[in-house]
Amino acid sequence: ITLPATAQHTPVGEPFTLLFVGNLGYYPNQDALHYLVQKILPICRISAGRDLRVVVVGSGAGRGLLRLMAAEPGIIYRGYVDDLMPIYRAADATIVPL
Repeated sequence: ITLPATAQHTPVGEPFTLLFVGNLGYYPNQDALHYLVQKILPICRISAGRDLRVVVVGSGAGRGLLRLMAAEPGIIYRGYVDDLMPIYRAADATIVPL
């Protein structure tokens, strides 16, 4: 897994920001977030060469997901937001579970 070395809008020294948006009450999104945190994120952190954060947006997160996100450094859970545009603009990359 290779992350872009730079992003146009990310200031030098700021973490590379991955964005995950989805209904967290929906099992496929829960499963994708678990897989991201447990399997993909450790690899990304090694290969990124800089700090990395994951912003998670979406309602319906149960206790298990909340514990998972709280236990992992660099994960910011925003819950439900009215306007996603500023969040998309602030992200360097978006995770799209298919």
